[in-house]
Amino acid sequence: METFAALALIGLFAFLGYLWLRPSSYSDTPVELSIEPSALEPSTVCAPARKPACPDLPEQYIVLDLETTGLDPRMDEIIEFGAIRVNRDSDTHTAFRTLVKPEKAIPPLITSITGITQAMIDSDGMPLAEALSDFTKFLGDLPLVAYNAVFDIGFLQQAVKRQ
Repeated sequence: METFAALALIGLFAFLGYLWLRPSSYSDTPVELSIEPSALEPSTVCAPARKPACPDLPEQYIVLDLETTGLDPRMDEIIEFGAIRVNRDSDTHTAFRTLVKPEKAIPPLITSITGITQAMIDSDGMPLAEALSDFTKFLGDLPLVAYNAVFDIGFLQQAVKRQ
């Protein structure tokens, strides 16, 4: 649940950043955003209360967040994929979440940061190859948005190399 809330906030900040950085030739009409706790349940994420005229945004895109066992993609591993398929012109978005079984145990520091425990991984985690395949199907050919893209892409590249 915490991951979905974090993804919703990442999507919200990405959208706000887009509004802030867009060229001044666009409409300066304020955009009201609303986040309701019930909207953060798995597979449902809230959207702007009013649909802004943002013709430059793709109709759909994926907001990604990875959780890992550390900071080095060569040494550490992905332990969770969290993603939302954002539909620009809709209030309904599709969420993707899966835990991944790493080769090594999850360090206590990582559990304290992410809230992901070894017990969660042991009971609900899947092999990396299966998680990558499922994520690739979810992603399709849509654009990918990430808060720390260099970090996440580095881990994705290493994960693909390991397969």
